[in-house]
Amino acid sequence: MGIPAWLESQLTLNTSDLPDQPILNSSGKPNTDLRPVQSAFFANAVTGQDQLRQRVAFALSQIWVVSAQSGVNNAYAYPPYWRIFRDNAFGNYRDEICGARGERGCADDAAFVRISTDCKIQGQR
Repeated sequence: MGIPAWLESQLTLNTSDLPDQPILNSSGKPNTDLRPVQSAFFANAVTGQDQLRQRVAFALSQIWVVSAQSGVNNAYAYPPYWRIFRDNAFGNYRDEICGARGERGCADDAAFVRISTDCKIQGQR
């Protein structure tokens, strides 16, 4: 398989996903256990069929970093946020930014607020 055929196949593959996480753990406290999300992410990244999409989504997630170290401790916040990168991996950067503007974990970032305002002015979402 040549490069053009491989690229075309990568663009049409079904996407790997991260499992949704419960808001509360079994004791009724906020779910901060990121292990299921991390395990699914690495399993997708290493063995998933959609390698190009996963790697592009990972690169985008390194630009728009949301982590437990940045104060986002709730496990339920990560899968929906990751899906923005995954779903827009082959799109353009403006769509990526405007797609992320409503997701939890970013709203307090001053740069994010400026970009979100720009998206509203441009008439996107």
